[in-house]
Amino acid sequence: MSSRTGTLHLLTRTFFLALALCLGSGLLAQAPAPAPAAAAAPALPRPVGGDLLVAPTRLVFDAKLRSAQLTLLNTGSAPATYRLTYIRMEMNEKGELKEIASDGPSVAEDMVRYAPQQITLEPGVQQTVRILVRRPADLQDGEYRAHLLIRAVPKEDPTPVEVDPKEPNGVAIKLTPVYGVSIPVIVRQGDTPSTPVFAGLQVAQGSDGRTLLKFALQRQGGKESVFGNVQISQVGTGAKDVKMTEWRGIAVYPPLPERLMEIPLGPLKVPAGTTLRVAFVHPEKGNVMAESQIVVQ
Repeated sequence: MSSRTGTLHLLTRTFFLALALCLGSGLLAQAPAPAPAAAAAPALPRPVGGDLLVAPTRLVFDAKLRSAQLTLLNTGSAPATYRLTYIRMEMNEKGELKEIASDGPSVAEDMVRYAPQQITLEPGVQQTVRILVRRPADLQDGEYRAHLLIRAVPKEDPTPVEVDPKEPNGVAIKLTPVYGVSIPVIVRQGDTPSTPVFAGLQVAQGSDGRTLLKFALQRQGGKESVFGNVQISQVGTGAKDVKMTEWRGIAVYPPLPERLMEIPLGPLKVPAGTTLRVAFVHPEKGNVMAESQIVVQ
């Protein structure tokens, strides 16, 4: 192992240790993503284009929390520059976050400030981004969400683009991929929690022969998003169920009332008569927030 590789590994371990200490002391807000892993859990750092770790991957500000920080670590072999901007996103019924047009800053974007707005990191170097919330005095009860986009800034490539001499009038186009990740930043005002509920459970067979569990994860009775892990287990005859699969970091964001999900249960067909238990579990505390059962026919 080279000295540089050893140093990078040491820095990475140090980063994880520092992250754990921050989470334990409450310095980081409670923490996607597309499922299975975009509230409540200290998520693992997320890679951006393979060369950047970001933690946490979700920030939630309640009435007691006014500031937090993101930690960025360059795990690549070259310096890299990243720019932070807001991006407007909405969730569809399949749980996909899509960018939408913006006609100006949202309420959350007006409240949430961050610095710095651009960062250049040397290999193995980490830096924090400070996040600060300033609530207006007349802020109505509810949940306000912004998405902070961390995007790699492409390097200028001085290499000329050559045109095939046989095609003197041809046009050569060189595409440069730009990597990025968005972090949901949520501000909650008042006490308006939503209750997660499973609805419409059904078992189906996929075209590949696998058993699928289909259902809607609903957000009822409040103005806030719900966030947790979906666990599916086979109810055993003994005292303990057998976990079949778990999808982490599942959210339903307002104004969406429900999210439709379709989860494969394994490489083979689940036998008829099997009782399945689906649970929505708090990602940090581990308590069950919603559950339901269905028998495979």
